[in-house]
Amino acid sequence: MLLQLRLQKGQTYRQRVTSQQTISQTLFDTAMVMTQTIGMGYAYEVEDVDARGNMQIRATYDWILYRVEIPSVGVIEYDSSDPSAQPPPGAEAFAALIGEGFQVRIAPDGEILEVDGVEEMLENILDKLPPAQRESLEEALRQQFSSDALKDEMGKSFVIYPDKPVGVGDSWKEKQVTGIGTLPITLDTTWTLKMRRGGRSTVEVTSLIETIPGMPAEQGSTGAIYRLVGEQRGTIEIDESTGWIIRGIVTQHLSGEVQMGDPSQPVGSTSWTMSLESTTTIETPGD
Repeated sequence: MLLQLRLQKGQTYRQRVTSQQTISQTLFDTAMVMTQTIGMGYAYEVEDVDARGNMQIRATYDWILYRVEIPSVGVIEYDSSDPSAQPPPGAEAFAALIGEGFQVRIAPDGEILEVDGVEEMLENILDKLPPAQRESLEEALRQQFSSDALKDEMGKSFVIYPDKPVGVGDSWKEKQVTGIGTLPITLDTTWTLKMRRGGRSTVEVTSLIETIPGMPAEQGSTGAIYRLVGEQRGTIEIDESTGWIIRGIVTQHLSGEVQMGDPSQPVGSTSWTMSLESTTTIETPGD
């Protein structure tokens, strides 16, 4: 069986991706724990499919869930599916995503080839914000929703499909770099076809994860160096006729050290331990 992405022109496919994270850090013998849940729903309208099977798609945000719990601050929560919900302070930019979108071109093997229309989307989002918020959030939003960052984010919603037919028990591998501008990591992933039933394939995902040595992640206006390693495990269920991910769940664990400043300097350099636990679910609404 050749497992590929074969979305049909004129069809709209929906998907919700939700990531729950717990970030634990210990600095100067003080433990700090932050939990957050970010969910994004997409409507993928297939506008064209070329002779090579590459799909030109209009991706539109149609659902947002944002929940963060910070010690001494409390809980900030917003769910766009609640018609009475008003975005609390800190969630306005997420609420502004609803109805906005961009163009994405995807290859049959799941590779995100191109992302367009990002600047127009950003301007629409910024126009929805009060002037003070626009000024304070514009730089962060332009980083979070740059073409490269969105290309990276879209890649998390699509599996890298095998380049040849596979049967139950077969595996294929791919090494990826992800987390552009946030927490740059390498994922050394193995996918294994575990089962086929009723036109659906169940694929097991296992990854070794490591932050990219020496590459800083953005943290405010300064760069922090993360030295973290871990693993990722999960399963995804794929519709064989279209290659569409129907559902999936993947857990991830990373732990290690964070370094701020130059470690060769006795003053101004700080390090602390950190662990990150996350669970990402992918769902097709109505399935």
